Amino acid sequence: MPERNAIEQKASEWKPTERKPIEPKATERKPIEPKQTERKATERKSSEWKTSGRKMSKRKSAGRIMPKKKKPERKMPELKTPKQNAELKSTENESLKDLEEKIGYKFKRRELLKMAMTHSSYSGGKKRGSNERLEFLGDSVLQVTVSQFLYMNMTTVPEGGLTKLRASIVCENSLYEFSKRISLGNYILLGKGEEMTGGRDRRSILADAFEAMIAAVYIDGGLNAAMDVIMRFMPSIDALRSGKVRLGDYKTILQEIIQKNPEEKISYEVEETSGKQHKKVFFANVMLNGQTIGSGSGFSKKEAEQEAAKEAILLMGYDIG
Repeated sequence: MPERNAIEQKASEWKPTERKPIEPKATERKPIEPKQTERKATERKSSEWKTSGRKMSKRKSAGRIMPKKKKPERKMPELKTPKQNAELKSTENESLKDLEEKIGYKFKRRELLKMAMTHSSYSGGKKRGSNERLEFLGDSVLQVTVSQFLYMNMTTVPEGGLTKLRASIVCENSLYEFSKRISLGNYILLGKGEEMTGGRDRRSILADAFEAMIAAVYIDGGLNAAMDVIMRFMPSIDALRSGKVRLGDYKTILQEIIQKNPEEKISYEVEETSGKQHKKVFFANVMLNGQTIGSGSGFSKKEAEQEAAKEAILLMGYDIG
């Protein structure tokens, strides 16, 4: 009991001690700096600002942000006035009238002849109107007309000979020569690019235009009208029978002539080129046992060799129709 009384006495004498609040020490805190990579990303984002209405590009050149280059403004084609259109149409009509006189046929629908003279480069593409479909038809009309002509007049020539002769008459080289007789290249409508690269004198373009012209006559006036036009360009029967008229691939013809003497050999060599890159002209010589027998030029090696062979054939006394 005495111990209990002593504990109670101590408890009654105990008082809580006053404690001062602990004040936090004033410590200076440094601002947290972004890492180097974060800073660059921030700068990159801030660089996407607008200046005078133009967006800045993220492209870098030598470590700097470069603005986008302005695209060149497309110039709209100048529209022709009604007076200019009328003058152009009048010029085209006069040109087509001149061509009608040369082939001996007057069109009821002159627009067919204009279409026959329209190259795909002028019309802006195959689907926008060109002479390619007429070319397809004209090839067939030529085949039928020439076949009938040879069948009726070359009565002693067998089928193989007729086939070979017909192929030589309707081939590209022959049609090219036919078209040159009437200066057909002057009437063809070409695009600027084709005009600049010598398209007006290109064999394939002239041959195709000739076929298209025959098709236009066929549609406008029928088969008899087309035959009449074709007959204007056909060599005479006497010339065909004599064998002196040689039509077709000139290199092949020359080879056939030379082969009559097995010891003779011909070769071709391109002499030189001239002109700009987009309009190169090639010059070629054809050699017989090392001696030049013909020279020619063209917009390709093939054309130059063909012209050289053609000159050699003419010098030998043969006719090319």
